[in-house]
Amino acid sequence: VWLVASPWMLRYSSPDTVGLDIASWHFIIVGVVLLFLGFIALCAYEHWREWIDGAVAAWLIASPWILQYADMPRARWNAIICGLIIIAIAGSIVVSERWTQGTS
Repeated sequence: VWLVASPWMLRYSSPDTVGLDIASWHFIIVGVVLLFLGFIALCAYEHWREWIDGAVAAWLIASPWILQYADMPRARWNAIICGLIIIAIAGSIVVSERWTQGTS
C-alpha cells in the first residue's frame, strides 16, 4: 500500500493523477503487483512467492538507474529502502521455513 501511495505522500508526483511521471507509475505498478502476490499468499500459501517478492524487490532497488529517475532523491531512496525491507522480510520467511523443516 505504501508503494502505491508514496508518490503523493513523499510529494515527488503532482497532486492530481494527470501527468504521472515514470517513477510514480513504477511505484504504483510494483505496489499493485506486491499486493496481488500478498492476496495470493492469503488464499493458498506457496514458498515460491517469497522468491518472487525478492525478485520484485531487487528490481525495485535497481529501478532508479534502469528507469532513469535516480536524480529524484525521494523516489530513489524510497525504492532502495522499500526493496531492502521486502528482501529482509522475504528472506526471513525463507530462512524460517528451512529452519522449521530441518527441525521437524
